[in-house]
Amino acid sequence: MKSTGQAILYIFLFLVTGLNGESMVLQRGSLSLDPSIRYGKLHNGLTYYIKSIDNRSSELHIRLLIKAGWAQEGLGQNELAHVMEHYGINDVAHSPNGKFYDAAKKAGIRHTDIRGWTYPEATIYGFKTTKENKKAQGIGFLLFQDILWNVEFTTQNINKERLTVLNEYDMKKGGKTAFSIMNHIRSSITGFGAASPNDFEQHMKSFKESALVRFYEDWYHPNLAAIVIVGAIDNVDAMERSIKQKFSKGSKSFDVSGYDRRKKYRNYLERQPQFIKKSYSGLMDEEVDKVYFDLYFRQQEAYKNGRSETLEEQLKRKLFLNLINRRFSELQRSYDVRHVVGAKFIERPLTALQLRVALVDGIEEEKKSLVKILKTLKEIQSNGFTQEEYDREKEKLLSSLSSGGTGQNPYWIEEIQNHFIHNEPLPGKKREILYRFLKDLNRESFNGSVQPYLKDMPDDITLLAQEDSKAISYTEKEIRSWFNEVKNMELTAYKPSTTPLFLMDSLAIEGLRNVAYTEKEGRVPESKEFKFKNGLTLVFKSLAPENKLKKGKDMHLVFNGYSQTGAACYPKKDLFSAIHSANIVQHAGVGGIDHFELMRYCAKNEFKGAIRPYVKYNESGIKSRDLSSLKDLETALQLVYLYFTAPNKSNEAFENWKYHTLSTPRYNVIEYDMEDGIKNILGDKTHIPMGTAALKGVSLTDMERSYTIYREIFGDAGEFTFLFTGNFPEDKVLFLCQKYLGNLPFSGKSTTCKNIETLKKINLPQPFSKTFFTKKDMDDILVKLVYTWDTPNTSKDWKEKIKLEILGLCMNPYLYKKLRYDSVEGNTYVTRTFSNNEKDRLFNQYTISFSAKEEHISHLISEAKGVVQLFKKGPIDESEFNSAQKGLLSILEATKAKLLSKAIYNCYRYGNDWVTYKEQEEFIQSFTADDMLRTAQEVFKKEPFEFRMRSRSGREF
Repeated sequence: MKSTGQAILYIFLFLVTGLNGESMVLQRGSLSLDPSIRYGKLHNGLTYYIKSIDNRSSELHIRLLIKAGWAQEGLGQNELAHVMEHYGINDVAHSPNGKFYDAAKKAGIRHTDIRGWTYPEATIYGFKTTKENKKAQGIGFLLFQDILWNVEFTTQNINKERLTVLNEYDMKKGGKTAFSIMNHIRSSITGFGAASPNDFEQHMKSFKESALVRFYEDWYHPNLAAIVIVGAIDNVDAMERSIKQKFSKGSKSFDVSGYDRRKKYRNYLERQPQFIKKSYSGLMDEEVDKVYFDLYFRQQEAYKNGRSETLEEQLKRKLFLNLINRRFSELQRSYDVRHVVGAKFIERPLTALQLRVALVDGIEEEKKSLVKILKTLKEIQSNGFTQEEYDREKEKLLSSLSSGGTGQNPYWIEEIQNHFIHNEPLPGKKREILYRFLKDLNRESFNGSVQPYLKDMPDDITLLAQEDSKAISYTEKEIRSWFNEVKNMELTAYKPSTTPLFLMDSLAIEGLRNVAYTEKEGRVPESKEFKFKNGLTLVFKSLAPENKLKKGKDMHLVFNGYSQTGAACYPKKDLFSAIHSANIVQHAGVGGIDHFELMRYCAKNEFKGAIRPYVKYNESGIKSRDLSSLKDLETALQLVYLYFTAPNKSNEAFENWKYHTLSTPRYNVIEYDMEDGIKNILGDKTHIPMGTAALKGVSLTDMERSYTIYREIFGDAGEFTFLFTGNFPEDKVLFLCQKYLGNLPFSGKSTTCKNIETLKKINLPQPFSKTFFTKKDMDDILVKLVYTWDTPNTSKDWKEKIKLEILGLCMNPYLYKKLRYDSVEGNTYVTRTFSNNEKDRLFNQYTISFSAKEEHISHLISEAKGVVQLFKKGPIDESEFNSAQKGLLSILEATKAKLLSKAIYNCYRYGNDWVTYKEQEEFIQSFTADDMLRTAQEVFKKEPFEFRMRSRSGREF
């Protein structure tokens, strides 16, 4: 406990802070505001915040906040807050996406500059520009004026947004995923917002226009709105005058004093405990069937005393969640655990602690998993968190509070939004105040303060399972009886799992000799190539002068070791055993240290190098992430040595690998299935299945065969080339490589598959249409238009890749506007373009992808082809081309560090010519709209293959 003297000192400092103008931030009801923010209210009740930031960026963010979201929806208004968000952005007079598009384009506004977000208690409209672009700023203000006062509702525009929201919902897998279904059930549990309709699609197609108009008229009032401007502002006074001039219209029209925002939350807390179960079939995000539980522990005490909304309590809850999720994560790091659990609070205001539990269906471990989770809560309730785990998580949180970020736009945008929407204090030097509070917070006090969060029994329970699952038969009484058993169980005090002290013992390391090598100039300028006695090739490309890094300062490097032996070297029946072999070994661990012990070792030693072996179709290897010290490098090289020489083998680890592989959702399994189908019918033998076929491949994986293949591939270092790039002291790095890489095993027998038939470019058939079918529960039809063209040796042409990237950046806005905003016969939420840039590709491929309702597909395909024809006839608008060109230059600059490693890899692996960052930059700058026209004419020379993916029960593609 803190001493009396310390407590008095803390109170004194706290009061002094308040006297100096900073809020007593831990005091209930305080609404202090950082004095660096210009704040005010107009006579009509509209609030404004202006925060100038000098961070060498010219970015300016303008936002309109409406203090109403889906929690304010009434009868028949489910999802209409979201529809209104779309309508406000797209269908008002000065929308840059609609009638005002040409003016917006001339002002340099892109569709990505306008965004919208819908939350429980707010709808937010965002506009991004620069301080120099006064025209764009003016358009942003006009847009927000329209949203507040000039919305005109038409049947045509409402119907357009019905379709767009439905498509977004399906595209993001809303309503058809476990996550969204569980959230809908949560709405039923809590009673927040409008009741979820039985048939969401039918509701969206048929909701009354008057319901949308009513939502707008009820909530879009100036005294429920705020204008927020954050970023590069040269003259705050002028900006304030502009806001007053443009947003002083009207008067207060919403009775704020008569609206009890907290009533719905009180109603939930006073309800009887609830139990809801629901069945499903064919969820879009599920590769395998699962069982889900949500456990709700209501927080009546915290809600009633009101302290739950103070910054002090919010900070404690953040620390609590970090600790409890860390504890759950630690307990899940075991080969005998078959569940995943995560904790979060339903807050602002705080109402419940929610635990979500997921298990693979069919393993019948529901009771065991739930009991283990409740025992964990009970142990924390009895003993609190240990000093070691408390200190570790507290230090992390202190570090985050003391780190940078307060000079960045996103920080202030979020803080201001919380101040307005949630009445959250935002005092000057907020992070410093929270840091001081957390610094003085001891474990005993913290453990006592979080006791109310923990209960023996959840108040509410929800269950989601496959319709034919045994779990769907569980009753509330049965599940609660499991929890009652926990009350009488004997508890064992938590002890953290052991962590290895080292990866290799000193005798083993001493036994490694620094082997001899030969040296020559590398294939790329200013690189060095070394050859060890075991046949391994080592390549250095260091960017730093030797004298700069004598003490290892400013060091960073990455390495990639690869071999041209891959799954293609083995019979077809061994495909999945080969592809999965490296993952199986990684999950088992190395050198007698299992996978979870290895994770703890890396965490304790702050090693973030993430050494990962891999096996692909025609390549195998092992990679690192960025390494910033010689100590990290030695750890990385020890792991490489162990992966080559001492892979663990364990049936238990293999079975756990299968469980984790099947239970980890990919969220886009339908697209993976479609891509698998496309590659299959076009004859691409190099493609490895990624969707449902990959899941079936897990059961086809033979552990013994996987280990045999792994030993063959990683048992001969002579087949490997290791590429080291970055800033590093070459002499010291070479010394470590001699010791660890130079002593890797050498069999003398080449494992490179020279007898495998050389794959040739595919002679594709004439374009045709094909429909794939999925058992997944999807409402929309997914469409891919695949264009192919014949150009020799494009896989080695780096300029070809850049041409396609500029084409995509130019085409995306055209497709987006045409198919989302301009189409009068159905709309799609998002369009995408992408090309196949794989070096080993058997054909050139450029794809346009979107989804929509079945009745609109033919029309939208025609619209997309119309955009293609526009690009073939070209040239396109110069401003659009310039924007794409600048966009690619920005991407190039942002990925500059990775380009070096990629260029060296392409040079050694595929024999590409050496290309520098400067050459790529100059080529992008020299590329013209006429050049892009010629690229489009080449890419779109032929008609596309038309592929569709749709749901049809009982049929597979």
